[in-house]
Amino acid sequence: MAPEDQKQTGLSRRDFIKGAAVGAAVAAGGTVLGNAGVPAATAASAVTVLGNAGAPAGKGPSACDGVEDLALVNGRFLTMDDKDSAVSAVAIRNGRIAEVGRHAQAIGPCARTINLKGATVIPGLIESCDHIVSFSNYRPGYHTVLENATSIAEIQEILAARRPDVPPGEWITSLGAWTAETMFAERRLPTRAELDAAVSDRPVLLFQTSSGPSATNSLGKAYFESASIPVTVSADGFIPSGIQSTTALYLLRLTQTLEQKRRTHLEAWAYTASVGLTSHIDQEGTPSPPAPHYELGSSTLSGPSLTPVQALMNFDHFRHWDTWWGLHREGKTLVRLQADLVVDEIPILNERIKNQLPYFGDDMMSTHAVYFTPSGQVNNPTWFEAQRLMARAGWRSRSNPGNLAGVETAVAAFEEIDAEFDITGLRWTLHRMSGVTHELLNRLKALGCTVNLVSRSYPLAASQAPPAAPFRTVLDNGIHAGIHMDGGHIAPLNPWITIYFAVTGRNALGELVNPDQQITRQEALRLFTRGNAYQMNMEDKLGSIEVGKLADLVVLDKDPLTVSDEGLKKIRSVLTVVGGKIVHSR
Repeated sequence: MAPEDQKQTGLSRRDFIKGAAVGAAVAAGGTVLGNAGVPAATAASAVTVLGNAGAPAGKGPSACDGVEDLALVNGRFLTMDDKDSAVSAVAIRNGRIAEVGRHAQAIGPCARTINLKGATVIPGLIESCDHIVSFSNYRPGYHTVLENATSIAEIQEILAARRPDVPPGEWITSLGAWTAETMFAERRLPTRAELDAAVSDRPVLLFQTSSGPSATNSLGKAYFESASIPVTVSADGFIPSGIQSTTALYLLRLTQTLEQKRRTHLEAWAYTASVGLTSHIDQEGTPSPPAPHYELGSSTLSGPSLTPVQALMNFDHFRHWDTWWGLHREGKTLVRLQADLVVDEIPILNERIKNQLPYFGDDMMSTHAVYFTPSGQVNNPTWFEAQRLMARAGWRSRSNPGNLAGVETAVAAFEEIDAEFDITGLRWTLHRMSGVTHELLNRLKALGCTVNLVSRSYPLAASQAPPAAPFRTVLDNGIHAGIHMDGGHIAPLNPWITIYFAVTGRNALGELVNPDQQITRQEALRLFTRGNAYQMNMEDKLGSIEVGKLADLVVLDKDPLTVSDEGLKKIRSVLTVVGGKIVHSR
């Protein structure tokens, strides 16, 4: 391992936990002793002190219960402010950043001070287009993240490590967000024997992207072959893509309960917090085939049932957020969510915009925009009418133009609609574009529009990759821009993989698939923070480490500005804070 790929500091979960006893002494009015001989002025940089230890056993609730005030000191905070300042300390009070700079300190008997020992800190990363809700909601069994594995041996290690958490008879699954042919060294799925070697006493299903292919172990093979709708499984555990894989998925989805969905939500949030993602704009998935033609005005509880033809990205998009919303009402959400409404029919769009509001909710969960996605996207005649309806109702629109010709079509349509309704304050967005010119970008800027750049080519081989994602062109132009991976189904959620692609232009195989469009690491981080905060319409609350903003921070185990290119993909959070609350530590 190269020196720059090693952990940058000695900071660990123990550094946070070990201060509890010290905090108890502080709360009791005792004296903290440590690092004798250290001058008082530098004591904070030498000792990790955690106050707010709670009440002693048998003494009832503490006055400090629920207080989240923190001081993070002796770090290297990349603030992402207008000057790209770097500071050494930050104080957090009442969920917001209260002080920035070396004099920042915890105030009050319930505050905690954490010595970061030189670790790099960034604003919480924001994913501006992913599928975190379906990643949380529609993963039956004990879903296991494999998007960071690079070989079958690593897959076996991950599955074996997961096994002690899984009750007898329950499934170990990994559904979507990875592609075996490019992301694993062997460029194939594990065989039945290899899966049995990792886990032999729990059924296992590995399901690639959105519709397979899949792989299963011996217990899984026996289950699928004797199921009510039998699934064809080869001798080596391979299940073909399409109806065979989606039937296997359907059989497991039938077993999901509400409590299981609640568990998978909490596990999904824990994973995204561990890689530094603190906010998401979710873009649902494709409405379930056949299209859910709800009788307008009737209860959506009678929505489409599960069917064997549904891929991983197909589900009832009217009840999509129920579990997340339930946990949010209980105050249990760990990360922020804004929800796009994905619509493919004008009648349903009419009902959506008449009965829902954009940005309706709070800072932890709200609606966002409408993504109208008919067959053919911007070239479908209904697309233009949908944009008119959204403009008239004051809704934000997000559209997928595809190639350069699609961008030209969309820009001309936006200009025509703007002449009728004025869309300049709505921040309409084009994303997933594979080509654009400065002339088109300037026309978009004049309309108050934004663009959202995608790293989705990372899991694709060079022969499959679309034309260039125009990172360099867009940043040189200066239009408001964000970045995303479109992760959760066909691509990873890990933002550091997204940053790797934007910086290197290389896919999972190391092939250069996005030449002449590479950007710097600082620029990529800025897109993932300031840029994506603008995409959320929350740039006054998120995206930088500045006084008054919500305290979403990530302490990293490596410096993203100096680690090797390959090391970028391995960066993880040591400590993640959302709204002043620690939601992840290790």
